[in-house]
Amino acid sequence: MSFGDSIDEFLFGFEIGELEEWGMWFTSMSNYMSYRPKNKTFISVGQLDWKVVKHLSTSEQLKMLGDTLISSIERIATAKRKPKDFDHMALAQTVRGILHSCEPSLVEASA
Repeated sequence: MSFGDSIDEFLFGFEIGELEEWGMWFTSMSNYMSYRPKNKTFISVGQLDWKVVKHLSTSEQLKMLGDTLISSIERIATAKRKPKDFDHMALAQTVRGILHSCEPSLVEASA
């Protein structure tokens, strides 16, 4: 699928950890974005706090991961350097549709 000519690759920088314990350096990266026009690449970081997600069910964890991914895409609107021809909202909507069609019960551990 194409969402414009200025981006060929969107990279989701996913980080998970005990954010509080890892300190300011790690948490300061939570909104990191980088547009690399020469490579036609956009990188956007999303973080999950392990202490928040570790006790959730697999489907709840996947939902939080999906929400973090969508948020990292939608945040492109706030980037200082934005790609001029890139429909990030269409990408977010497409990813949302893909996530919605996934069946979390397929990855739930059997008791």
